[in-house]
Amino acid sequence: MRALRRAHPDYDAVALLAKAHAQLCLELHRKTPLQLNTSDIHDLNMYDPSKENLRYFREGYQVYKREYRSLWRRSEEAKDLVREFDGWRRRKGLGWDGKLFRAGVLVMGCIRNVVQRLAWRLRGRNLSKEHLWHV
Repeated sequence: MRALRRAHPDYDAVALLAKAHAQLCLELHRKTPLQLNTSDIHDLNMYDPSKENLRYFREGYQVYKREYRSLWRRSEEAKDLVREFDGWRRRKGLGWDGKLFRAGVLVMGCIRNVVQRLAWRLRGRNLSKEHLWHV
């Protein structure tokens, strides 16, 4: 990223953030020596949260937070890019807020499962709505 900034000092905040986000995503890609891999972040086969890749991601993310994340203040489009990247990172469970997000999703799934089982059991009894409130 430093070399990119030196080579292209005219890049605006949006371009720099997009490049930084792409680089961070690439840190979590499956790497095969002597083989060209696609860089599609939506290809689940390419996502590889190995210890080594997570370490590289964390190191890069620290630099990103220190040097690039603050660029979101420069435009609404830059703010949207940061918001989108943060959402992706949370959904992947990366960072403390990502772990919290994933735990919340797990809890909500368990609650949904319990409610669905309860609904199936109550359907079998053929109870009215008024009766349910008094049970």
